[in-house]
Amino acid sequence: DPPTGACYGSIVSRGRLVQDDLVHHNARIGLTKDGRFVVGYFNVSQFDLQELVAGVLWIVRDGRVWIEDSLEEEDMSVQTTGPDFPTVSAARTAVGVTADGRMLLLTISGKTGVDGVDLRRMAELLIAAGAVQAINLDGGGSSTFVVNGTLANTVSDTCQSNRMYTCERPVTTVVCVHARLEPKCYNRSQPTWGAECSGHGRCDSAAECKCGPGWCGGLCHEICPTVSPSISPTISPTLSPTEITIHSAPSWLEQAPSCLLYTSPSPRDS
Repeated sequence: DPPTGACYGSIVSRGRLVQDDLVHHNARIGLTKDGRFVVGYFNVSQFDLQELVAGVLWIVRDGRVWIEDSLEEEDMSVQTTGPDFPTVSAARTAVGVTADGRMLLLTISGKTGVDGVDLRRMAELLIAAGAVQAINLDGGGSSTFVVNGTLANTVSDTCQSNRMYTCERPVTTVVCVHARLEPKCYNRSQPTWGAECSGHGRCDSAAECKCGPGWCGGLCHEICPTVSPSISPTISPTLSPTEITIHSAPSWLEQAPSCLLYTSPSPRDS
């Protein structure tokens, strides 16, 4: 909320519920503690969530542009652009999920009413990149993309200290993606099966566990997940070594399916 600096939408960070917004009905994307993405309209209490952030408009649903339907469904009072919000050229930020559970982050630089993209073009770009589900996040001057500590896009807000330049806008919530460091075993003399890999794998010469059948994780300490049957909501296979950190109403559930679940297999392709 620009006038107050408050954050719209429900937020879960590192497994902790920061805010549960039961007033505004908008699309959400979450990561469950067992490594599945949840996308759409759902109640926080439905899932054991590790991370959750809300957006404005579910722009890609089941691999197609879903903006018009989403406009009828969602609470548009949370945006300040006005009725031209979906069609105006502006800086945009969105997060999507591919059919095999990989996360996509897309930021397009611009300035509202001057350049950038509208939401249909944003959705088309995400679909071209493989997204089957995607939600639009806060855009405009809030669209900031940082890679390894370096600003990677052109921000649009004018700096207060020097109006010749543009600066990042202070925001209440950011999404961070980083690789999780897997633990290593410690038998560097010769590969053996043993306690170093929880008794379920072999510690090789690179001090990495090679797990036996049915065992996963850096120390072979987790039972490999199985593919659940295709039901509503849908679930796709395998767990993710990616860590996504987000800092920081019951009637909705009548829609079927109201959300889609995907599992994230790789940090490098996200």
